[in-house]
Amino acid sequence: MQPNNNQKKIKHSINEDQFQRMFDGMNIGATLCELITDEQGSPKDYRFIKINPAFEKQSGVSVSSSIGKTVKEVFPDIEQSWIDKLGYVVINNEPIEFINYNHNTDKSYNVNAFSFSDGKFAMLFEDITQRKKAEKKLIKSEQQYKQLFNSMTEMIVVIELIYNKYNQPIDWYIRQINKPFAIFLGKPQEELLNKKITSIINTIEDSWLKSFAKVEKTGESITFENYGAEFDKTYQVGAWKMTKNTVGVSFTDITDIKQAEKVSIESHRLSAIGEMASSIAHDFNNSLQLMMGNLEIIKLQKNLSVTVREHINNIGALIKDVASRTKSIQNFGDKNNYNTEFESLDLNQVTAESIKQSRPLWKDEMEKIGLKININTDYGEIPNIFFNKGALSSIIYNLIKNSVEAMPEGGEIAIKTGIKTEGIFLTCMDNGIGMNQQTKLKIFQPFYTTKGYKTGRGLGMSGVYSVIKEAGGSVKVKSTSVGKGTTIEVVLPANQLEKIKIIEEAASIKNSLRVLYVEDEAIIALSSKKIIEALGHKCDIELSGEKALISLDKKKYDVIITDIGMPGMNGWQLAAAVKNKFGDAIKIIIASGWNINEKELKRHKIKYCLAKPYTKEEIKKVFSKM
Repeated sequence: MQPNNNQKKIKHSINEDQFQRMFDGMNIGATLCELITDEQGSPKDYRFIKINPAFEKQSGVSVSSSIGKTVKEVFPDIEQSWIDKLGYVVINNEPIEFINYNHNTDKSYNVNAFSFSDGKFAMLFEDITQRKKAEKKLIKSEQQYKQLFNSMTEMIVVIELIYNKYNQPIDWYIRQINKPFAIFLGKPQEELLNKKITSIINTIEDSWLKSFAKVEKTGESITFENYGAEFDKTYQVGAWKMTKNTVGVSFTDITDIKQAEKVSIESHRLSAIGEMASSIAHDFNNSLQLMMGNLEIIKLQKNLSVTVREHINNIGALIKDVASRTKSIQNFGDKNNYNTEFESLDLNQVTAESIKQSRPLWKDEMEKIGLKININTDYGEIPNIFFNKGALSSIIYNLIKNSVEAMPEGGEIAIKTGIKTEGIFLTCMDNGIGMNQQTKLKIFQPFYTTKGYKTGRGLGMSGVYSVIKEAGGSVKVKSTSVGKGTTIEVVLPANQLEKIKIIEEAASIKNSLRVLYVEDEAIIALSSKKIIEALGHKCDIELSGEKALISLDKKKYDVIITDIGMPGMNGWQLAAAVKNKFGDAIKIIIASGWNINEKELKRHKIKYCLAKPYTKEEIKKVFSKM
């Protein structure tokens, strides 16, 4: 006899005993509960009917103390929202799944609730506390990573390379980008994510694409330096593989460093040239001294016509002009011994001379290319200033040069002098390209230039600033406007020592001096002897330091004038020996074609110096100071 269908159902159904064993053996917490409603049928509580051991372990409540009790009895501070949620399951016969944190157990659960029968419902509790903690830790880690990613000063981007059908890299997507890089590109981070780089910038360096593709394919990290034409910058680039098709890339702007390196190399090259130039300039000065000495001797003749004297004076002026240019060569070659000797100067006259000397820059060179620059002057009535003439000429030259370079199509330069409360001013105004705010703030910084390395090294205006500040003056951009031009104002202190200087120069020498002139070139020594004697003094000569010391033992002298560069005992050694033996009884004057500044004189405890080529008046001037 075959079993009927009802018998089959009974055979395959789960009896209460089997259900209890399954219920108790589950690894997740499970409860069977009965909903309790109020008179209006709204959920107000529920009662525990069954609780398995897993729930007991999860919740910390015992089965024996919970069965038959309501949830409010077991958990007095249970929230009504929790009861309402489970009431919804029973009333609507709809299962729900949600995540719940229980502050009583300090655990998080994934809860599944479903209607069972006759106002009953079951709940399954999966303890996901560790998972939630791991998620929080991951979120915190991601937040820290994001903070670190955005706080890096380097520009960093994660890219996904795009290849063409020939497997050649042609573009990339920006998958992640840090804040400094977004700021550099001028867009918010969120606008850059998942965009092609070619939609943001116009050009991609082909060498970069190939390098990044190599990193992605080989997995080998690389570092290289490269120039980016889009922003006219040089970068140090680092790249490393992250996942398939994605590469992490860092960009560090090293433009200023590379420019400084170029300037340093150029500086060393110029220093070597300068040393050679300084040595040649010394020889020039000796030759000029021979010319000047002989010229001064000719001038001693009494029966010279007015015309001859005029020509002699013109030759003397030419020699002094050549000497001034030679001094510039020495200053170029020896910055440590830059001539800091100040004198009373007419700013208007020096400005006129500087305009004339810079004529090739603003007139000749411009006319060669069919352009024209005019320089207009407005000289005010001003007192003399106390300044180094070479430095002042250089300041004015650099102001003119700066204006010329700001007028690539030609234009007008207006130079004005006058007096104001702060001192004597000079303004240089042009109608050139002008400056933006960034350039205005940086114009006096060393190595800053907007002209490119070949045109300017960024040292001219910083040198102007340095020299003027050291002299107690000031320089500033008085006004500027892009496309309209710039006005730079220099203010220098008026000459407060003019009266003292005039008195010093007018002082006469009461007595005739006994002078020993020491020089290894006899022709220079002889011409200098004649000039000194023409001033009413007695003069002997020696051709070496050793012989000079012998003469000093035999004869009494008031003054010794010595060259520096001599074979055997040089001028500094002779001066030291004289000071050691005679103290200040004999005055020492250094006469040299080298560029000697006050610091060098003080180091050797020397007060007086004659720079070759010197005139009779300059010798007289030095003697008057003794």
